[in-house]
Amino acid sequence: MSGRIASIRRLHRANALAPVCAGLLFGLILLGRGQFVGSVDRSEADQHVAVVGERVAAIPYRIGDWAGRDVTLPAAALEILHSSAALSRSYSNLRTGDQARLAIIFCGDVRDMLGHHPPACYPASGWRPSAGDNGRKGETRLTIRIHGEEVEANIFRFFKADPSGVDRQITIVGFFALPGVGMTPDPAVVRSRSTRRAVSSLGAGQVQVLLDGFPSEQRAVELAEDLLGAIPASTFEVLKGNRADEDAAQLSQEERSSEASSESTAAEHIGMGSENQSGPAGGEP
Repeated sequence: MSGRIASIRRLHRANALAPVCAGLLFGLILLGRGQFVGSVDRSEADQHVAVVGERVAAIPYRIGDWAGRDVTLPAAALEILHSSAALSRSYSNLRTGDQARLAIIFCGDVRDMLGHHPPACYPASGWRPSAGDNGRKGETRLTIRIHGEEVEANIFRFFKADPSGVDRQITIVGFFALPGVGMTPDPAVVRSRSTRRAVSSLGAGQVQVLLDGFPSEQRAVELAEDLLGAIPASTFEVLKGNRADEDAAQLSQEERSSEASSESTAAEHIGMGSENQSGPAGGEP
């Protein structure tokens, strides 16, 4: 009899605890949903990715003194899979004759950007790091100004021998653009944004200016500032997740029409048919 009474008591205790357990379970479910849904609506994230793609595609071929033509993305950049937007364009300054290449990659999920950074991608493609102005190999931090904003960026220098045995040299000035963060040179910040699906779904952009040879850091900054400063400011605002003013953000129909003529004009100046050039003006940098 005493055993039966003890069993009944345990049953009553279990029934009393059931609402508490159910509440805890419901809370864990909500917490789990928050981990994957968060405060960002899926449709909002999709819209942001679409707007970034449109804005990157709308970067003019003629910006300031620079005239550009599309070129094939380098093998190192092509390693970034599932990119939602990609631009690879060789620009020539019609006033000074300087040349630079602009590469913008945007991934709709931050996780697709992880590990895709010049120190990882370029050595994997046969490039070797070279010492910069400070005598150190690897990345060096510097500051560039884009539309009045000071942006911390990385500068990388790589070289490798082509089939003829001649060393090719390239200098890269680059940084990441992250919604809710802004522009940063630090891949650790990109990694931290990948841990929650809600945040990761807002995507990540990477901007690079590629230059032939090993110009001084000062010269590399000057060229990067000149080229990036000619890009519409709204492009960077959208990459950072900010809502740009529609009038300033969208190209007018007249501007879109002029782009086509600018592209043909640019081709006349920088040799549209020369597809085998090396460095920023050619295929792989």
